[in-house]
Amino acid sequence: MKVKATSVLYSILFPFVWLTAKLFYRKYKVEGLHNFPERGTPCIVVSNHQNGLMDPLMCCLSAPRQLHFLTRADVFKPGLAFRFVSALNMLPVYRMHDRVSDMTAKNNEVFDICVKRLKIGAVVALFPEGNHGNSKTLRPLKKGLARLVYKAIEQDPSMENIHIVPMGVHYDSYEDFRARCIVRIGEAIPLKKWLAEHPNTPANQSALMGEVKKGLQEVILDLQPKTAYPALNAYTRFMESQGASLDQVLSFEANWTRAGKPSLIEEFEPLAADFQNQSIDIETFNWSKKLGFVNYIALFLMFPLAILGYFIHALPALVSSQIVKGKIKDPHFTSTFKMSFGIILIPLFTSVIALVIGIIASWKWTLLFLFASIVLGIIAVLFYDQFSALRRRNTEKKLRSLYPVLFKRWDDWQSKMRLIKG
Repeated sequence: MKVKATSVLYSILFPFVWLTAKLFYRKYKVEGLHNFPERGTPCIVVSNHQNGLMDPLMCCLSAPRQLHFLTRADVFKPGLAFRFVSALNMLPVYRMHDRVSDMTAKNNEVFDICVKRLKIGAVVALFPEGNHGNSKTLRPLKKGLARLVYKAIEQDPSMENIHIVPMGVHYDSYEDFRARCIVRIGEAIPLKKWLAEHPNTPANQSALMGEVKKGLQEVILDLQPKTAYPALNAYTRFMESQGASLDQVLSFEANWTRAGKPSLIEEFEPLAADFQNQSIDIETFNWSKKLGFVNYIALFLMFPLAILGYFIHALPALVSSQIVKGKIKDPHFTSTFKMSFGIILIPLFTSVIALVIGIIASWKWTLLFLFASIVLGIIAVLFYDQFSALRRRNTEKKLRSLYPVLFKRWDDWQSKMRLIKG
């Protein structure tokens, strides 16, 4: 493991992964970039971990500097895999189930590399929860981050100006193509004064993780209590389906979860359960508000071009989908591999066709095909968004005619909730 601040491979892959993410997600937005410390400030990025390998990808795409992620050790297979992930700035973290005899020594060696990289301007990143799970809650934090911080100070007192940067990754759906992903960077936590007043003890390590928890809770949804999670999750997802901003959703979560509105929870839970019993997803509601005459005109005009786009890209997209469906059983990794296979297969397939065209015709036709494939692919994605909205609108109309009483209860309850408007 080398002491380095940047990676050439990271820089080469970045634009391709960024473009794929912009196409995979209907909305990908980074908020709070101004909170990231200036170059020269040693800093460690901490993030929530809800969506497998997609989380580190989105963190890397959203940070203004290259990240050096502490990653589970079983990813570092000997040989080519080790060289590849190491070239992407990744560092292994060994855990009990890795069954290595010298786990503590290995982790200390990795921490030493982290400190050396921090000293030369690298940004270390990690998931303090230590595991992942598809739920919008913050799980208990491990002390590895606190040990790393204190180790850095002990090895080099000049690291006392170290900052911790909370980064919240928020998805309105963990698996779906054209869902929404918002990454929010919170205010950096300066540790110079805190560390001066809190020497390295187990109690102070726990206290430091408490500060980190507060920072993360400012940038993520932490739906509590657990007993109300199904209702809270259902309503926040409904808000997102209506285009509510992350600020509005966080405001709702703060007002409901922290201030406590048990009457609303008690009223909403049976209502949500009744919808679930009818196999109705409340995210399908009210999409008619987003559709008008202009949308139908756009669908009509885009249709022939979208068909051409689907014709060019359908095969690699279908192959990617089938691979994920057949091989990836863990839902935590579904979106990761959908996007990853898309990065590989779609450009590969397009390049093969372009090569054949170049052999049969000329390089001018090859360039024209490559340009057309990009433009038509984007139009196909936009058509998919509009057509999905139309299908949801029709679904809503049908459901409202089938279950008028249930929807009347929903409309009455929704009229009490004004938070969706900010």
